[in-house]
Amino acid sequence: MRLINPLGMWIDEEHAQWKWFYSPGENRIYERRSHDWGAYRFIFTQRHGRHKTFQYSQDVSDAPNDLQRATIIQRNPSRILCTGWSRDKEIPSDTPPTSLSELIDSLPESQRWAFEHFKCDDDGKTIAEAIRLGTAVAVSDGSFKNELGSAALVIEGSDSQHRILAGHLTPGPLSAQSSFRSELSGLYGIVLMVNIICRFYDITEGQVSCACDGEQAITQAFANPQYYHAQTVNSDFDLLSAIHTLLQDSPVNWQHRHVKGHQVEDETSTLDRWAILNNEMDGTAKAVWAFHQDEQPQNIEIEGEYWPLYLSSGKVTGNIDAEIRDYIHGEELVQRWITKERIPDDAGRLVNWEACGEAIKALGLSRGLWIVKHISGVCGVNAMMKLWKKRSTDACPRCGEIEDAQHVWWCQQPEARLKRAQGFHKLSDWMDKELTAPEISSAITSRLNTVSCQTVPHDFDFLFPGVQAALEDQDFIGWNNFFEGCIASSWTETQQKYYEWIACRKSGRRWTVALIKKLYDIAWDMWEHRNHILHAKENEEVLHNMTLVDSEITFLWRQGYGNLPAREHYLFSGSLEDLLQSSVRNRQTWLATVNSAHAMGDIRREASNARTAASRQLMHDWLQRDG
Repeated sequence: MRLINPLGMWIDEEHAQWKWFYSPGENRIYERRSHDWGAYRFIFTQRHGRHKTFQYSQDVSDAPNDLQRATIIQRNPSRILCTGWSRDKEIPSDTPPTSLSELIDSLPESQRWAFEHFKCDDDGKTIAEAIRLGTAVAVSDGSFKNELGSAALVIEGSDSQHRILAGHLTPGPLSAQSSFRSELSGLYGIVLMVNIICRFYDITEGQVSCACDGEQAITQAFANPQYYHAQTVNSDFDLLSAIHTLLQDSPVNWQHRHVKGHQVEDETSTLDRWAILNNEMDGTAKAVWAFHQDEQPQNIEIEGEYWPLYLSSGKVTGNIDAEIRDYIHGEELVQRWITKERIPDDAGRLVNWEACGEAIKALGLSRGLWIVKHISGVCGVNAMMKLWKKRSTDACPRCGEIEDAQHVWWCQQPEARLKRAQGFHKLSDWMDKELTAPEISSAITSRLNTVSCQTVPHDFDFLFPGVQAALEDQDFIGWNNFFEGCIASSWTETQQKYYEWIACRKSGRRWTVALIKKLYDIAWDMWEHRNHILHAKENEEVLHNMTLVDSEITFLWRQGYGNLPAREHYLFSGSLEDLLQSSVRNRQTWLATVNSAHAMGDIRREASNARTAASRQLMHDWLQRDG
């Protein structure tokens, strides 16, 4: 939670003795000990109120560099409530900076992050003059790998002498990191640096030409800011709005262009200045990434963003509407899941809901809607189709039992079991390929096969720390729910520990998202298998019905048009063979039309016969009266 009027700077010297700290970048609490740190991970609770709840996770030797002093309430030895935190800041000096480097060093954290690596050999004088003359050029590039983004930027005058070079980690939570966001952070650094130089050297007019190889990033960064002011649904809204604010405040004109990335010079072509600078920044951004690869990005306020939004998980960087809806209704939805007995009471805090959401989003709109419908049970299974009066039966087309959504996944018909076993085998191969902890792979595969075959689960004695606890968490959540994406957060933490143990740079979070997507692939294959059998039976029924239709057509054709009126004789033009080879719809239409014509003929004949009988009776009565 953030105060409307935040507390000021720390004025004491107790930081070295303070025990509890909050890391906004990791969203963790760290407990200072004599020789190490105790790390506490954030946990979701159904009733977290105003304070965030943290659960003891592990001991670590080092803590991140973004620690903020925190106040906590100790609930029990392993669980705490964080009641607040505040940034430790140095008291700013009243002496104005005398150089550009001093100015950069004195910037607030909301700006300083963009110039973590800063190099300038003439205090920016050359660049300042180039801005005035309109000859300044700037190029940036971003790098993204293993959930970590970085960027590098360069600003030059008419040549490469006395340039400004900078690099940084891309701020924001791990879930928001992307190549696009890294491109945006590089462009943000360029515009901010130019504005700083303009203020330092009192520049009121000039021009800068800017380029990067991210076409979408450069286009959106220099788009009409009024458009993006209202587009809070966009990802990376914080960076985009911050760039637009800086551009509005900039005293100079800006030209922007897209440069093709990774160009290579050969015998037939030479690279222009833009391509050369882009290649250089690509290498520099990668070097910055390599330097910081063991660190976590900071999710901090960015100077110029329209309005920072903070929720319990930290600052929101984009898709604000969706984030607010999830924050308001997330607990309510979990509670509804519990009320509907889809997950046990108190199991919601154990589920990695974020990974589940990411996996569904990654499926795309069509497949994502499909999986949501099936998870909720409101889908085209026969139980629902009968309820909607779309089908006459609620039976599974494979085994004949009542078919609800979960039955599709766990049908015991032999072909269905074989298809499911093939899917689980592919999942096992994938886990091996992704360097999944062998005991995690064994536990998951064993439990899924147990559910599939409806057998008694086995007990295990695991050696790797965390596997047994993760298995117990998942047993509590349920393996039907596991198959539908409700995966225990402890799997993610344990897999991350394994990656660290084997010195692998892979991410446990990304592993979890990919695992859920693989499970959804198996679910889709089971659905397709069910549909294949259903439609094969339907086609067989259709074929049988069409045989009867063709027999009736042949009978009526051979009868001819008989007593049909002349206007109906066109129905018998052509040949019987052509009619029988025409489409199903055409044959059905011909048969219905001829039967209708014959029925109308029968009605006309009955009416005619009735009139004739009536006339005869009238004549008979008249003759009798005259006699």
